[in-house]
Amino acid sequence: MIMLIKTLFYERYSPEVRSGAAMRCNQYLEEVIVEMGHDLLTISPDRISSKSQMFIPWDCLQFNKSFNSHFSDISIYCDRGIESSPPSRESSKVNILLLHGLYYNFNLINNLDCLDIILTTSLYWAEVIQLLLGGNIVSNSYQLRELYASKIGTKQPIIYPLTPPIQVATYDSESNTNFLSKYNLDDLQQEVIFAHSIQPQKASIPAFVGIVAFLVSSFKQRKQLFKVFVSKSNAADIQHELMHLTNSSWFNNFSNISACDIQTSIIFTDRLPQTDLHQLFSLSRFGICYNEVPESFGMYILESILSGCPIFSNGAGNMRHSLPSFHGHYINEPYGLYNYNHDDLASLCKQILCKLDDPMLKHEIHQGRSYIVSKYNIREYKKGFRDVLKAVAIWPVEIKKIYEPKRLTSDNQDIYKLSPLVRSLCSQHNYVFADHQNYQLTDMDFKLLTLIGDSSSSLTEMNYYANIKSLLDKGLICRICP
Repeated sequence: MIMLIKTLFYERYSPEVRSGAAMRCNQYLEEVIVEMGHDLLTISPDRISSKSQMFIPWDCLQFNKSFNSHFSDISIYCDRGIESSPPSRESSKVNILLLHGLYYNFNLINNLDCLDIILTTSLYWAEVIQLLLGGNIVSNSYQLRELYASKIGTKQPIIYPLTPPIQVATYDSESNTNFLSKYNLDDLQQEVIFAHSIQPQKASIPAFVGIVAFLVSSFKQRKQLFKVFVSKSNAADIQHELMHLTNSSWFNNFSNISACDIQTSIIFTDRLPQTDLHQLFSLSRFGICYNEVPESFGMYILESILSGCPIFSNGAGNMRHSLPSFHGHYINEPYGLYNYNHDDLASLCKQILCKLDDPMLKHEIHQGRSYIVSKYNIREYKKGFRDVLKAVAIWPVEIKKIYEPKRLTSDNQDIYKLSPLVRSLCSQHNYVFADHQNYQLTDMDFKLLTLIGDSSSSLTEMNYYANIKSLLDKGLICRICP
């Protein structure tokens, strides 16, 4: 059955993300539509002027009328494109949202009642969306067809995680000199250790500055220069943090470096095209990725490992789930990392250096590359979306059958599990690192959280109702239906 499918992808028209992962995901979905022989109608959202946004959003109204005038079998939106024209049953039989992140238009998406399927880029992100928006997660095309048939007439969306497409590195190893010459680094007289930390608006600035200070000092003891590439969009925040740090008594811990040594170790770059980014990965000995903003998938770290460059991170978001241990990604998040605790930063720096000196590192990176190539590729991503289109085509909107929900007896009690947002626990301080916020808990709350994290512990007979409510309100646990 040939269907007319509309797509509304803001990223396609946004210059700042035109070469980014979101744009590539959108592009591959449109390729699948054409490959399957369906009719594709791409809608171009105009940028809404700031004046219209502040006063009367006339541009948005006119675009909404234009988009809805084209009736289709399926409409597919991205998280930012949905702002231009919210889904409507009058203009489309089936509405699908490709959700890259919830930063944009959360309130709008949360209040929509005509979304049928939400596509995500990882199981982690699917669980976070379920926690925040509700819905039902399915893991394969059979479950998708079954649940889609049963949901007609209900408002709960189906959440379906796709396998994201990691782009194979494209760079010319012979042009390393040209890349370095852009930053006047091609004529240095001593050995240089390059690193990268290019995650604009995501990095924890205190963690980054503290780690860089210790690395500059450590590599200088080895008679090596250390240079780290950073996005220029973070320049003002990093410079401010550096000034504060180097003028404080904390900086007296370093006897072999000056403030200038740290400042000159940081190379600020514009947004790099994909080929230059891969070139940087190939030049770097390692990457630093200590984020405040969690990754919905974490393609950045996987593309780095695919280029032979290991990553050290705090595992924010799906980064901690995307690879097995010892596959080129190394997670460590000491308690004092974000408040310049000298011992914790020194320990983290020592672990980074030890791993770089580890003769098994090359083998572990090779394992990581093999894992990424086999699991995260364009072929699997497209296959997942083909399954979605096939499932939607089998069950038209006219289906009236609705499965009766399971009736809960009085014996049923709530069961809880750790929220997908929880990264790690520090028992010494009753501290929880989470993707949305860090917490220092009371003894009772922390004890309950550790019990919930232990799959062998049953909470159905426990009477910690006040503590459970506290943990639910903080987003550290979530309720699951028996």
